[in-house]
Amino acid sequence: MTYLPFKYETTAKMIAKYIYDVTKKQVPSDLQLKVAVSETPNSWVEYKDD
Repeated sequence: MTYLPFKYETTAKMIAKYIYDVTKKQVPSDLQLKVAVSETPNSWVEYKDD
């Protein structure tokens, strides 16, 4: 099992941010990235560059 680093809380928002931060380092800088994490079928969060 992989655990989130301490600075990331285990909320959908912080899990999305963690996935975003890790993935952003591995894709071209001109690529727009958006990560969505679902909590339930009707509840989710999206994290992207502003």
